[in-house]
Amino acid sequence: MRDIGVSGGSHNKVIELGLRPGMSELRLEALREVLDVGLSTVATLAAGRGGEAQIAAFRDRIERCRTTVASADARTATASAMECFASCAQLVPPAKDADRRPDEIVALIRLVRDAVEALAGGAARADAGINESTARLETLGRTASPDVLRAQLAIEVALLKSLAVERKRAWDETIDRFNTQVMSLEQELVQARVAATTDPLTRLANRRAFERACQEMLAHPLPQFVLAVLDIDHFKGLNDRHGHGAGDRLLVSVAQRIQASLRGSDVVGRLGGDEFGILAAGITLKQAESRLWSVAKAIADAPIDGGAGQRITVTVSCGVAEYSAGDSAQTLMERADNALYEAKRAGRNRVNVREAALIRDLMARRRR
Repeated sequence: MRDIGVSGGSHNKVIELGLRPGMSELRLEALREVLDVGLSTVATLAAGRGGEAQIAAFRDRIERCRTTVASADARTATASAMECFASCAQLVPPAKDADRRPDEIVALIRLVRDAVEALAGGAARADAGINESTARLETLGRTASPDVLRAQLAIEVALLKSLAVERKRAWDETIDRFNTQVMSLEQELVQARVAATTDPLTRLANRRAFERACQEMLAHPLPQFVLAVLDIDHFKGLNDRHGHGAGDRLLVSVAQRIQASLRGSDVVGRLGGDEFGILAAGITLKQAESRLWSVAKAIADAPIDGGAGQRITVTVSCGVAEYSAGDSAQTLMERADNALYEAKRAGRNRVNVREAALIRDLMARRRR
């Protein structure tokens, strides 16, 4: 605070209020920090929900809000944030089933909106308090008595310091509560995503996650991968003879041996029942055939613990198809399935490959 010209050498001093200049700038920086965390998490959540158009709309709206906040004053930034969260809430797709309910996105939007409202409300109350104090200080400037002026200034300094302390305490509480709730929501999101993409028994990717991984490989500019379908020979009979508990242990053990026999980059999923899918990128059909024979041998060579002292020997049959130009996930799966059926007709406990029709025609012409 500047010297207001009180006469008297010992009284002519600046009174330190304990408030930093530029409080509105500090408040805006704090607001930006809250918004950045909230908007970033909303964008992450949105990426796992809805269609491509909805995700694009989420991200576009969020980025426009960030641009505004980066260059606006506190009031404009707050208004833009509130409008952004309202738009995001409207973009959340309606629930169609339990797996697609976007509750965590709605909860986060509401949480960040509450945090911004608390910040904006606290700032408004603080501004009002400072304005009132400023008005009183202006009145004191017309006071004739230095002693009365000094006493009243001391009171105003105490009030402003108290206001600053209360404001900081309320802000710290808001930030702590916000961070705690965001962390909780993010943990729930991770758990929900794992549950939505993982087979609960074998802990492999479920069919939905496997098909998504196949689509990602197909989207590569130069796809080179194979898709294999593998199932346990005579599983129904084994399940009926040894019991469902033993059947579950067989599925878990086979899943573990498949994973242990392949590369970490390969995708292994349970497609349903005793059927497993494998996606292996960067290898040829011949290389895949050799590796899958090793998988089948590893499973057949070591009996599996079926519980109650039972040791059960199982074999698997496998069909393999290699990506060829023009393939879709459906055509690849059809070729792998056909190769699997041929392996079963040929006596099971074997790996069978199925080339694309174009490749078969070229090979046939070369043989002629």
